[in-house]
Amino acid sequence: MGRLLLLILSGAVVYSYLKQRKEFFDKAEEFNKDAMELRREREEKASAKET
Repeated sequence: MGRLLLLILSGAVVYSYLKQRKEFFDKAEEFNKDAMELRREREEKASAKET
């Protein structure tokens, strides 16, 4: 009985960890997309000023 409870709890901990990890990487990916978009806009403005 104790082993079953330990197995269930450890499974819940692993699931929670993986869920948080996925959320973190999703947010990081979104942040990188936003940063690339801002960089592209800045480069376009800079090239427009040069001409």
